[in-house]
Amino acid sequence: MIHTKKVLIQFQRGYCTVSATPVHLRDKKILINGSDIAGLSLGLFLKKKGISCDIVDTNSTITTTTTQMVQNSIRKTTSEVKPNVGGVVVYNHVYDLLKKLGVYDQLLEKSLQLEGSCFTERDGAAYGIFNFIKLKQEKNPLSISEADMKDILLSECLKFKPSEGIVSIKKSTKIKSIQQSPNSNNNNNNNNKVMITFSNSPVKVSYDALIGSANSIENVDTVRQYLFDKLDKEPSFYKDTHYFSTIVKKCNQPDIPMINTQFAYEKKLVTFPISSTQVAISGSFFKPRLPPHNHKHLIFHEFYDMEDVNSHNIISFQDSATENIALGKVDEQMLKSYSLDNICLIGDAADKLPYDNLLITSIAIEDANQLADSIGQSTSSNLSESISKFDRQRQTRMTNKYLPIIKAEQSIIFRPDWLVYLFGKYYFKYFCSGKKQLKRLKSLFH
Repeated sequence: MIHTKKVLIQFQRGYCTVSATPVHLRDKKILINGSDIAGLSLGLFLKKKGISCDIVDTNSTITTTTTQMVQNSIRKTTSEVKPNVGGVVVYNHVYDLLKKLGVYDQLLEKSLQLEGSCFTERDGAAYGIFNFIKLKQEKNPLSISEADMKDILLSECLKFKPSEGIVSIKKSTKIKSIQQSPNSNNNNNNNNKVMITFSNSPVKVSYDALIGSANSIENVDTVRQYLFDKLDKEPSFYKDTHYFSTIVKKCNQPDIPMINTQFAYEKKLVTFPISSTQVAISGSFFKPRLPPHNHKHLIFHEFYDMEDVNSHNIISFQDSATENIALGKVDEQMLKSYSLDNICLIGDAADKLPYDNLLITSIAIEDANQLADSIGQSTSSNLSESISKFDRQRQTRMTNKYLPIIKAEQSIIFRPDWLVYLFGKYYFKYFCSGKKQLKRLKSLFH
């Protein structure tokens, strides 16, 4: 009995008495702040490489109870998921990464395959319809609730395999303070470390690296707050933009599972089905016309005129969305770099994009894979160099791959250029045409 308790305690702390994992992988102590898609993906990528890590549970929608069967080394996990906060789209170009994580088949079972994307004006008149089959990919993009995807990743993180690392979830706590040790060649044992104080203890805990990955409309990632004034920034093209995301009951939604993006001046509404009974709905708008005392009423007032599309999603939103729905606001500045020594940001903690941007999930998964590769190739003594390398790679990937697409769309909604002023809906039709979208998406996926 005493021996069993000892094994359980070692397991929960993330220690392993016998391991075939190389020493340079075992000697790293990694803390991830964020139990969202980016953070859980990173934890799972590290786990597959034999690297253990701690994840601070910043997501109150997931509560997990785990018990270990010591006799046969099986960890049983049960997850209780509270109401969904939104839906996500998983594009084809990250499928191989999801297979690498071992979650692709589970994701496929709980998701819908989307057949296309439709771009319409506020009254439902089509600007353009894009068929995903034209991409000639193995599978179409998938839609799934954010909570379901996190549950899949979390369950995989908590499975125990002797050859893999251990992911420990730190619940009922948050990061209270962050302190970076001076990078010098003295005899300080805390050299090149990050000292963390958690909210449930006054003791400082030393880590080799700290990763910010928390994704929340209402709250800013603690690591992002710490780094924001220390990193290079530039003005955001989302200035004064507010956004929301939720899931509502399906109401007369067309049978064809498609993404529907409605444009109007200084606002955008995105809807797509995630099941036979539910629709994910998200949107962004510029400078609310009403004081934001009641977020639900404010959002409905902004989008009630986007109704004539035979789907009645806004009416369903008014009927089924919660009164205290979260309303986010994009920062007036966006980061140009994402790391400082052995601290870095990934996913939404790095970009803070509106939730109607469906590229967020793909960016998060690619970030997690690339950072895990960098960490896996480093030792605790040169971890800062590897994180700096990841930072440069991410800057290149965002600049060449994602930001041109994001900026192009925003330029005709929130900051209309002269083409939009001059040609109006005709330019929208040109921008959203099948050929233009095919070219845009091909540049993204290849």
